[in-house]
Amino acid sequence: MLDNWLRPLDAKIYEDVSVDSDQQILGNIEVYVDDFPSLHDTDIVILGIGDSDFLDIRKQFYQLPFRFNRVKIVDIGNFKKSTSDFFIPVLKELNSANIIPIILSNQPNISIPLIKVFAQRQPKVNVCSITESLKGFDWDEITSFIHSEDVYFQSFVGLQFQLLTNSDLHFLNHSNIITTRLSELKGSIHEAEPSIRDADVVSFDLNVLKKAESKSMLSNNPNGLFTEEASQLMRYAGFSEKVGFMSFSGWENELIDKSEASFLAQMMWFFIEGVDNRTTDYPNSMNNMKEYIVFMKDTDVSLLFWKSTHSGRWWVGIPDNGERAERHKLIPCSLNDYKMAKEGVLSKRIIKILERT
Repeated sequence: MLDNWLRPLDAKIYEDVSVDSDQQILGNIEVYVDDFPSLHDTDIVILGIGDSDFLDIRKQFYQLPFRFNRVKIVDIGNFKKSTSDFFIPVLKELNSANIIPIILSNQPNISIPLIKVFAQRQPKVNVCSITESLKGFDWDEITSFIHSEDVYFQSFVGLQFQLLTNSDLHFLNHSNIITTRLSELKGSIHEAEPSIRDADVVSFDLNVLKKAESKSMLSNNPNGLFTEEASQLMRYAGFSEKVGFMSFSGWENELIDKSEASFLAQMMWFFIEGVDNRTTDYPNSMNNMKEYIVFMKDTDVSLLFWKSTHSGRWWVGIPDNGERAERHKLIPCSLNDYKMAKEGVLSKRIIKILERT
């Protein structure tokens, strides 16, 4: 039983929570306080990793409106221990049951344990980290994973290049990692959508925000995303048919106030809204996909683009070397990537995609 690994929430989770049970989240989900809830037909679970119960965030989340038609949500409490060898078996079991965990963690980057879980089930794993810098990443570990049989592709969204070391830049420039800089997101937040849609594992670091947006974040950086931009990224993540893990980290629990707890709760809400509105686009189905062939001038290359007539999203096909999993044969891209190709120009994203082959 999973309750051997998980710690129930204290009953005070219900204190100061004013809820209309028919309209708001708490009245429409099960919460692990006494007996462990059934996970039959569950789509999404909420759980914590670390030395906090994340009560402030959960209380704000429970009071949000329940507008989901197709998802069952269960809050299963927190792990009794925060070591990866302890929580990986539970995450593996949830993943095997097609249950998406929303993970709250006061630990730094936990992407690698999530990769280990997903890689045991899927051939190759795509990872998207929404973060302002690479501080805290163990490059020896990241490099070994990127060049291993487990990871197919890594992308970073929101990077600020003034915060990267020369070693960071050298690594990024000599790998097929797609980076979407903060400056590229301003006014064009949709350009991050393909990288997020391509991921199996998405991690959100609160430090990608401007300091003015969050007092409890670990950095003091005045530059970053606004909260409404971050919320849009979460909807992209939820709407992706591939994303199977969503994690939030990067704040000091003792400093978090009601406003920041409310923001994180809303981030969870937007992710769930995206999941609730998922379609049957690729890789689940090739129905409603329209094909476009672009012949590149002055080269022998022709690119095959696909557009979903249902969602309006775009993909590009890449040559198959016979080793690529079916779910990686079409790679998410943007309308702008297609328009640039029509003009004979390969976008940065398309170049990185072609480098995968």
